Amino acid sequence: MKTFPLESVGPPVENAPPFLDELLEVCRRPQPATDEELLAALRRVDVSAAEAVASAMFDVEHYSRWTLLKTDHVQVLLIGWLAGQGSAIHDHSGSLCLFRVLAGCGAEMRYRIRPDGKAVQESVVELPTGEIAASRDADVHRVFNPGVSGPLVTLHVYTPPLNMNYYEEVE
Repeated sequence: MKTFPLESVGPPVENAPPFLDELLEVCRRPQPATDEELLAALRRVDVSAAEAVASAMFDVEHYSRWTLLKTDHVQVLLIGWLAGQGSAIHDHSGSLCLFRVLAGCGAEMRYRIRPDGKAVQESVVELPTGEIAASRDADVHRVFNPGVSGPLVTLHVYTPPLNMNYYEEVE
């Protein structure tokens, strides 16, 4: 599995796809949006799979993260994944992560952490187009594109902004 560090790629945020306007507007408000408001705005994103794929960036070496917005309260990322690409095993260290599959079919592997700090896989959840997943604080997971439906595009909202701890899987 190929992983990618926290650096972001992509054009300036001013060039964000129009289908994200409402979500970004909710996130830019002076008062932080509630978790429920963020979830509702994520649900209302109206985009076809083809438009999502055309808007994302892809790299043959690793998945591509485009930071669309980052404030003191929230961070929004559009991520493009080619077949076989996935994140490292991680948690969100104090952040709520809401993400929606805009195109393709992804998978989320969920883990528990042993006392020695190693990750043990507990389940795999299929994430079809339109699915919304959430993880909070110390939930440990890995997201990846198993390659069954072409490119995967996911839209992530973190509140507060993303901070992660990484884990090694038990052999």
